[in-house]
Amino acid sequence: MKTICLLLFIITFSWCALSECTSDEAKSIGCKVTKPYNENSTKVQYLCFTDIEEYVDGSPKNIPHCITTYPRTWTVDTKPFPLFTSLAQDHFHGYISSGFKPLKTAVDDHSSAGLKQRVINGNLNTRVNGDMATIGATVMIQRDGEYSFDPSPTNNKSSVYSEKIFKNDGSFSASNFTQCRSDFIYDPNKISYCQNSASSTFDFSEKNDHIQKNLTGKNVVYARLYWGGSIYQNWKFKNEVASDFISNALNFIKGYSRIDFKVPGKEQAITIDAKPEDIFWTGSFSEYRPKSMTFEAYQGSGDHQTAIKAGISYMYVASADVTKIVQKSLGTTKEERTFYAGNIRATTTPIKYDLLEDSDRFFTRNGTQVDLGGVWGSLLFSPVNKNKYGGYWMQTNPAQYAGWILVIIYDFDDKTAIEKI
Repeated sequence: MKTICLLLFIITFSWCALSECTSDEAKSIGCKVTKPYNENSTKVQYLCFTDIEEYVDGSPKNIPHCITTYPRTWTVDTKPFPLFTSLAQDHFHGYISSGFKPLKTAVDDHSSAGLKQRVINGNLNTRVNGDMATIGATVMIQRDGEYSFDPSPTNNKSSVYSEKIFKNDGSFSASNFTQCRSDFIYDPNKISYCQNSASSTFDFSEKNDHIQKNLTGKNVVYARLYWGGSIYQNWKFKNEVASDFISNALNFIKGYSRIDFKVPGKEQAITIDAKPEDIFWTGSFSEYRPKSMTFEAYQGSGDHQTAIKAGISYMYVASADVTKIVQKSLGTTKEERTFYAGNIRATTTPIKYDLLEDSDRFFTRNGTQVDLGGVWGSLLFSPVNKNKYGGYWMQTNPAQYAGWILVIIYDFDDKTAIEKI
């Protein structure tokens, strides 16, 4: 099936639904889709779906995701992984249901495929009498101290575990599309739209006097806006039907492919779209099942007797060509060199030790009630370079962040370059 989009022009509205990739879409990202897909398979399988990202005009972006689904997990302490039939692997995760059954998980990795050199004015190589300049800002900071935050191991303050907040220095209106849910448990029926922004200013202070005083938009030959963030949440979705499980994940990350951008001389921010080929990400998500735990906890022996919480985590970076916009707006004063960007898709989900609900917390082992207590973080995938299987599954708290960067390349004519630069 293909993406369904409904456009009503009397009342501006659009709706794009998740769909399976076409053969060409799957091929474009090198996804070898498993056919037929077996919900009860004991092997790794692959599915391809396009998400619900849209352009500002409501048309679908049809961004394909190659999802790897796993019938079980493994971690740092695991014995050789391809022993799907053995429950004796160290630090294996599962849940109690007529015995101990493995938890299903998924990885969505598009972190490096398709990287290529940028083209400027149709050329791979462009000669300039100039340089590259970069500004940027974070829109998420620590609540404690904000920009003056001082991490200290003596007071248990770290950049990972301290509570985060969004900044809105540019007084951006809330996005009408990008959702920034930040509750501890993800609820698809509870919508919270992003409202964050931060500014940064080109000062060219390291350049000579002529560049500082005269560089304007007419000298810019290329400008590109980059943004990125991390999206993390505990959640409660089972993987009984893989397509439904994946649908919840791709709906959750909605809004990562756009950013709001305000330039000098303009009162309002405009929304910038990244094209599908200019977005890269890596993500993972695990299924929720009552009474999830490590195999050691189930047995009552070993070093890793802990409960397990399901969750989802994505990290992404996107970019878009903003050359024409910067050419028209960059001036010589501080105000004319200050840019704002925001409404970046991210989360400020609290990182905390959470006691499990009673339905998950207690179970019976050999006639004795066992209390699993609580747990930090979620069961997520941690990539490891050169690892045979790409990494490990572990209970972890991913870092949360969001920010943007504007890069320009500027050029002066030969005469000016010889005489004044």
